[in-house]
Amino acid sequence: FFSKPEMLRLPRLLPMAWRGSRSSRCVHTSDKICLKGMSFGGYHGVLPFEREIGQRFIVDVELLVDLAAAGASDDLHETLNYAEVYAEVKRVVEGPPHRDLIEAVAHDVAQSVLG
Repeated sequence: FFSKPEMLRLPRLLPMAWRGSRSSRCVHTSDKICLKGMSFGGYHGVLPFEREIGQRFIVDVELLVDLAAAGASDDLHETLNYAEVYAEVKRVVEGPPHRDLIEAVAHDVAQSVLG
């Protein structure tokens, strides 16, 4: 049925900081880190064969984080651990087949990574 892998794309989260009154300009205070093309096998889907045979999920994650402290200090503890993000995404996608929709899997990934 599926000749192309499903693409899971997390919604963009745009943390913003306001300076001054509500009428002031909105200032963007984040940097973007992208982990693209992470490939995992999973057993999610509506159709029985999707849960029996499984399929490949290609996952892109975009994280908006403030990396100013890491850039200034050159300290590993001040930045995002990409290996931990990868491991969390893998745990959710390759975990038990409990979701019908890839949107629900994306939601679980977002909750896990951001939680």
